[in-house]
Amino acid sequence: MRGKPVLLRENSGSVLRPSRGFQKKLLCDGLVLNLGDTCVYNCEFCYVEGMLKGPLGFPRKTLDNFNAVTGATHGFRDVVIRRRNSLELLKNQLLTKNGTPRKEFSQSGDVVFSSSLVDVAANMELAEETARACRLILEHTKLQIRLLSKSNLLTQIVTNKRFRIPDKYRDRVIFGFSTGTLYDGVAKAIETGTAPVSVRIK
Repeated sequence: MRGKPVLLRENSGSVLRPSRGFQKKLLCDGLVLNLGDTCVYNCEFCYVEGMLKGPLGFPRKTLDNFNAVTGATHGFRDVVIRRRNSLELLKNQLLTKNGTPRKEFSQSGDVVFSSSLVDVAANMELAEETARACRLILEHTKLQIRLLSKSNLLTQIVTNKRFRIPDKYRDRVIFGFSTGTLYDGVAKAIETGTAPVSVRIK
């Protein structure tokens, strides 16, 4: 993706996890949804590598194994790490083995934030994955979802006829475009690969 090797992390266990940090930022009510571990983009101010070296260190094994096999010396910002069967993992978290919604998710109207690690709509493939994940959450829970992106493709999640979120859920999804600056030239230098700020604003 955008010239980066795509690695699949095996047995990531869950994609929906608690986060006090993003709750303190008022981006969610304590839950974050991450379908991947490292991003398509290359923002100079990215904090994810620091997180992955700390309490979320599991992707390090995926990267180390790739480097060992290929002889490469890639860092986290040089690759895209996705979670194998991410939608299946999410479904297993939301539903019991009998296919009924789990109580902790089915009775709460809390806001889930996506994503604290990667951009949710950096390309069409990821926008579709995000839309399908949102549909699972919206169909099986009362949760609300906050999506934040530096990509103009975020709009595809509600406009693309092939995979869009149905209109009946419009009151449960919050969309936001993120930017570190209002100037395209500055953004090009510090948010490498993202959509121009002017396009996001438009």
